Amino acid sequence: WIPAMTRRPLWGVLALLCALLVAARPAADEGPSLDDLMDGLKGQLKILSQSLSSPEGGPRALEAVREMQVLTLAGKTAVPHTIAALSDDERPAELVAFQVEMARMLRELVELEIDVLQGRPEAALGRVNGALRGLRDGAHDRWQ
Repeated sequence: WIPAMTRRPLWGVLALLCALLVAARPAADEGPSLDDLMDGLKGQLKILSQSLSSPEGGPRALEAVREMQVLTLAGKTAVPHTIAALSDDERPAELVAFQVEMARMLRELVELEIDVLQGRPEAALGRVNGALRGLRDGAHDRWQ
């Protein structure tokens, strides 16, 4: 729970961060592939889970969740191979569905970051094992 007067500045900071990352990202043919981004997310998720299970893991967990946010932002504009292979009629709706799931992932990562910052590793680990893994598994079932 975050007081209402604190939420607005957080969303403003997040919006500014998103704008800066989008402006700074390389052109689509210069950046990492979606597979590379997903491999990075997988690795950071493992680090995050381990860090949250350790009494001294807070700083490393914070690094991992922030790296996952960056990877998720980069992945939002990518097109999975399964979507690229769809017909011109099917592709737009499926791409929107993928982007919505990536936005949901980013939202969960922001909430997870707040849990870590506020010293709630149990809540953060619950979010990792619940919502984040659920989003991952659903996306893999649909687009991998």
